[in-house]
Amino acid sequence: MTAEIRRLGLDVSFAAAGFESQAENALCPICHDYLEDPKQTDCEDGHVFCGPCIQRIFDERKPCPCCRGNFTKLERPQALTRNFIEQVKWKCLNFESGCPFTEPKKQLEKHLDDECPEQETECPFDGCTEKMKRGPLTEHKATCGHRLIPCNHCENEVPFNAKEAHLGVCLKFPVPCPNNCGETPPRGAVSEHVADECPDGVQDCPISGCGERIKRKEMDEHDEQSMRKHIKLLHRELTNIKVDDALEVTVRFPDFDAEAAYMEKDEFMQSLPFVF
Repeated sequence: MTAEIRRLGLDVSFAAAGFESQAENALCPICHDYLEDPKQTDCEDGHVFCGPCIQRIFDERKPCPCCRGNFTKLERPQALTRNFIEQVKWKCLNFESGCPFTEPKKQLEKHLDDECPEQETECPFDGCTEKMKRGPLTEHKATCGHRLIPCNHCENEVPFNAKEAHLGVCLKFPVPCPNNCGETPPRGAVSEHVADECPDGVQDCPISGCGERIKRKEMDEHDEQSMRKHIKLLHRELTNIKVDDALEVTVRFPDFDAEAAYMEKDEFMQSLPFVF
């Protein structure tokens, strides 16, 4: 499998000191750039070209571009020729800006991608269009409005300049209970809080026929104040059912949990009288 070709636009002017003559023979006679994936013709002089460049000539059955001689196949150059090409040292593309780097092309690519302080580079954060030399880029990334920061509530990473907008939709961000009970549940748990926990949440009295809607925190007081009414409602419902019918009855004792905590073993709790 052929490696991906990356053109840098190299020519003799980029050859490192002492490699000028060698660099001339490391350039393709067709594209005049560095010999990529080199292939050698079987013409009389065995010229070497970039693989993609000479392949087009070969497919069209044209003669060798250098000597106009016929060739019938393309081959990989001998190791000596390949080493000659690969060992040529090149200046950094930013040598006119002061970068002193000189190495073969493979190392030059890595230098440009990861190291050269004079290489113009795009900010890596999505949404930022800034381009600058790699040196100042480090400082820019530390203050870029598009840099990612973790949300203190949901721990997802969000752009710095979108933090406030994110807090407006973050499901873990605490928000005031809509019933103004004083609690601040996470935004994503408000419905559950209102339905199951909120002391100021209004719910129907569980006694059938009562019809009262009471705040959760006032339910015990309502049970105590309405016990006689509840007993009458239960008695009425009992008298309206047949003997074989079944009725599920819930009897609520006001402050049961609090009183039960102070009771001794075998001690009884007495409620107001009621009948069925």
